[in-house]
Amino acid sequence: MALITKIHIILKEEFIPILVLLILLATLNLHSQELIPLKVNNNWKYIETVTINDKIVETDTLNSSIKSKLILNGKEWFLMEELGDEFIVRDDKEGQYEIDTLTTLKNGNFKEILMFKRPTRNTSISYHAFDDLTITIAPNTILIKTEAGDFNCIKYTIDYKEENEFIEFYIKPDIGVICHRRVENDTITTVKLLEYNLK
Repeated sequence: MALITKIHIILKEEFIPILVLLILLATLNLHSQELIPLKVNNNWKYIETVTINDKIVETDTLNSSIKSKLILNGKEWFLMEELGDEFIVRDDKEGQYEIDTLTTLKNGNFKEILMFKRPTRNTSISYHAFDDLTITIAPNTILIKTEAGDFNCIKYTIDYKEENEFIEFYIKPDIGVICHRRVENDTITTVKLLEYNLK
């Protein structure tokens, strides 16, 4: 019995440092990845499906791409066309930032917002991006199956103040947005990756 106890203590003493090291390496790896890879000419193609009361009413193809590089306030930013809209974005160790163009254009104050925060492993995190937006990061990755492949994704849920309206982004670091889902009452718009080309 004493021998088994000694073996258990030895294994426990050696296993805990190894486990801590593995967790640290996994965290470092996540922080070295870009949530959405920002290189000029990176592009993604998606299939969009709109359903109302579970009935498909519209399908379309959409594109996203990194158009150009900009230097603003001494930082490197990128002009990104994403699913029909344009954003000015950058990535750093905290996550992906966007310029709040409405505030910036309205009063001239340059305002950047942390839109997609890098997650802490196995922990649900909620934070405010705008006054009326709360973003929640799911505690675990979620498998999303697409025509471009299967991806374990970080899920971001963007909640608006309005009831029955939210957006979900499923992001695979170093690949980009894999799936985007917008729910507005009985209307659900789902966008899924068809193909991508990264430089």
